[in-house]
Amino acid sequence: SNGNFITANAPSDSNAGPLTNFLEATTTTQTASIIIPNFTTFALNVPLQVRTGGVVTASVSALYLPKLATMSGGQITGTNTVNLVGDLMVDQNSTINPTTFLWGVDSPSHRTTVRASKRLDLTPNSIVRGGNPQEYRGHIVLETGATLNVNLGNSDSWTMAGNLEMGLGSSVTGDSIVNTGEVSGNGFVNVNRFENSGHVNPGRVFGGLRMNSTQYVQTPSGMLDVALGSSTFGNGSGLLQAGTAQLAGTLALSLVSGFNPTLGTEYDILTANSISGQFGNVL
Repeated sequence: SNGNFITANAPSDSNAGPLTNFLEATTTTQTASIIIPNFTTFALNVPLQVRTGGVVTASVSALYLPKLATMSGGQITGTNTVNLVGDLMVDQNSTINPTTFLWGVDSPSHRTTVRASKRLDLTPNSIVRGGNPQEYRGHIVLETGATLNVNLGNSDSWTMAGNLEMGLGSSVTGDSIVNTGEVSGNGFVNVNRFENSGHVNPGRVFGGLRMNSTQYVQTPSGMLDVALGSSTFGNGSGLLQAGTAQLAGTLALSLVSGFNPTLGTEYDILTANSISGQFGNVL
C-alpha cells in the first residue's frame, strides 16, 4: 500500500484457497460479499471466483482485476469502476452491473467465455472509461445455448470491435450492436438493430445466424461472408435471417472444400420480411 493503492496477494499457505471465504456463499455461512473501503483503487492480484450468492461491491473505491475472473453464479456491482484486465469466464448464470465496467480495457487479446446454457447479464452504465463508442475489442465465445445480455444504461448500442463466436442455440440480447469486427457461427441475435461495418460469417447448420426481429443494416464497409456447401444438419448454405435488411458493401461467396454444386442450383443466403438496397460488390 502507498496510501492510494492496495494489493491483495495469494496466501502463502499452499493449502489455502484464493480468498474463497470472501467470495462465496455456502450452506453453512451467510451470503458473502466484499465491500471495497476507503482506497482510491483496490487491486485483487489473484484469480477471482464469485459463486452463487457471492457479491463483490466496488463503492467508495475502484476495483482492479488483473487476473482471471470466474463468475459462478454471483454478482459484481457497485457505484464505482471495476477494471477487468484479466479474462472473464462465466460458468453459472451471473450478473455484472457496477456503474462502470471496463470490459477488457480495450485489449484485443481479452477473452470472454460463456459456458454452454449459461447466461451473463452485463448491465452497467458503461463498458468504457468515458465517452463513446461503448466498445469491446476482445474475443467472445458463446458456447451451445449460452446467452449474453448487454444492456447499458448510458447507451442504446454497443460496438463489437473484436470477435464474437456463437455456438448452436446461443443468443445475444439487449442493446443494438454495431459490428466493426467479426460475428460468426449459429445462433440468435435478438436486438433492435444490427449494423454490420465489419465481417459477418453465418454458420451452415440450423439456420446460421437468426436475427428474426432485427433490422440488419450493412454499410459500404461491411461484408457478408457465405460459405456454400452440404451440411450434416441439412442446410446447404450459410444463412442469415433478419426482420428487415438494408444492403450495401460486399457479399463474399465461397465453396466448402470438395463441394461442387450442380449448375442451376439456387441457394437462399439471406431472408427477411423486406430487403432494400443491394451489395456493392460480389466476390
